[in-house]
Amino acid sequence: MADDSLKNEEVKSFIAALSEIIEDLERELSIPAGFFVSLRKEQSDWAFIVKLHALFEAAITHLLVHYFGEEQLESIFTNLQMSDMKVGKIAFINKLKLLESEDISFIRVLSEIRNQYTHMIRNINMPLTDIINRLPKDRLQIIARKPAFVDDKESLKVKNNPRIYIFTTALSILPKIYFKKEDAKTKRDLLEKQRQIGEDFERLFLIADGNKSDTT
Repeated sequence: MADDSLKNEEVKSFIAALSEIIEDLERELSIPAGFFVSLRKEQSDWAFIVKLHALFEAAITHLLVHYFGEEQLESIFTNLQMSDMKVGKIAFINKLKLLESEDISFIRVLSEIRNQYTHMIRNINMPLTDIINRLPKDRLQIIARKPAFVDDKESLKVKNNPRIYIFTTALSILPKIYFKKEDAKTKRDLLEKQRQIGEDFERLFLIADGNKSDTT
């Protein structure tokens, strides 16, 4: 029992740490800190999926803008489709290897679910379980982060409690997006510092050469 309690505390601490990282991301996106965590208590399945997908869209756009270091690209990336593997945001993420393939697959499945809600208004009150139960098994495996189910009981767990699996997987991916953005910013700042140092050295050498010419 003591070991179980310790593990539970470690899990809670880990979840809290991830949630704090996501709150940093939320602040950078100019949305209220705690937006993601509040989705756990969202009454409407429609709102849960639409809001979560919107958060991913904003986060991916934020990552791409910082990767290229050009704020003027934000409007272009914002207007791109999310999960089109040829011309969408995810196409950039995939080609640049900014996220792992399993993360990209999850985002695409999330887009697929979101489209079921937004493209057919009559689905606004449809339970998420109804949509999930119509998905092929490979989509369920992506949601559960498992390459294969041991038995039908595992897939049934996802079908009966899709929110838990979707939320938990999102909890693991959003911090990755934040850290990738931080990496891109750090690399860009380093390159800018190197460029500035190079210019400073060049200026010093020119001054030194100029002083030599004056004395001859």
